Amino acid sequence: MSTPATAAAASQPAAAPGRSQNPRGIPPATFIEDLDTYMADKTAEEIIGRLQDMYSKYKFMEMKLQQQMANLKAKIPEIKNTAELVQRLQEAKENPEPLAVDFELADTIYAKGVVDKTNTVGLWLGANVMLEYTYDDAQALLIRNASQAETTLAAVREDLDFLKEQITISEVMIARVFNWDVKIRRQKRAQGESPAPSPKPAEAKD
Repeated sequence: MSTPATAAAASQPAAAPGRSQNPRGIPPATFIEDLDTYMADKTAEEIIGRLQDMYSKYKFMEMKLQQQMANLKAKIPEIKNTAELVQRLQEAKENPEPLAVDFELADTIYAKGVVDKTNTVGLWLGANVMLEYTYDDAQALLIRNASQAETTLAAVREDLDFLKEQITISEVMIARVFNWDVKIRRQKRAQGESPAPSPKPAEAKD
């Protein structure tokens, strides 16, 4: 199954030599230095269409990554709080005093209770699945999950920074090709030729 990044890569022309690459396979935008040479056997409508297609793909990927980043930002503190709670349960096991806690029933509504001292804890794994772990195994799992989530968050931030650059390059290139086409049409009219209708770049959508 193709991802937005691989689908975009398949339709993207080769990037200019030396342009940075993305570790997750997001294709870099192409910046064309010499438009006169590049456009010699191409039409502005064709190239603007390609650029706008890549621009749309970049914006779609940006939206998906922003959603993923928001989910990770909410998930990481939850994992860390759960790990801290397991640590407290483990410490309380050695304390002869009963462990009194406040159970959250709903937003701002709590009930007091006493937790039985055992050596296991149940962790929700998602999709209505809960598994029972020893305190040590639960701690190890939560620490590992928190580390993986933070690594993923760092990669998402890197990808978003990369995408912002590619979106800017795409916007600049669409404007450059459109302006180049206007210039060429003016030259043709000045020479008495009748140029084809000028393509209109699509408006950028956030």
